[in-house]
Amino acid sequence: MATDILLDDKTGECITLNCAEVATSALDITLDHPESRKTSGGTRTALRHNEKDGLSINPERDYPDGVALECGSINLKVNELKSLNPKLPKRAKMGDLYFLHTKDVIPAHLDMPDMVVENCTLWLCVGHASSGVADWAPVTLGTHVAGTL
Repeated sequence: MATDILLDDKTGECITLNCAEVATSALDITLDHPESRKTSGGTRTALRHNEKDGLSINPERDYPDGVALECGSINLKVNELKSLNPKLPKRAKMGDLYFLHTKDVIPAHLDMPDMVVENCTLWLCVGHASSGVADWAPVTLGTHVAGTL
């Protein structure tokens, strides 16, 4: 595929990138439209390649109205733990969600085989203790239902 950058394309207010991929080695990508702002000044970090090799959206909470996901879906990262006792991060921001899959094997007893116990829980960071450690609360899930699609 041939690539091209078209300046002032169409309306004179647009840059068009014709290519199969846009690549950058930048840490952050900022998006800022002065007429959409409620406050002035500062930079707006929209996307960040974070320190855990993940992609963060609005990592500095620079957009006061948050992030809107229009007609999409969310797939939370599953944090695997080989114990039934949840171990939650000490560092988190209020509002962070943490999806935890716990799994433990109860050894065989008498004529019974090993039993695998699994559980999935969703946790919400609700603030911080005086020590600065994140406080987590479990998000109550409803009745389990089988998928139909």
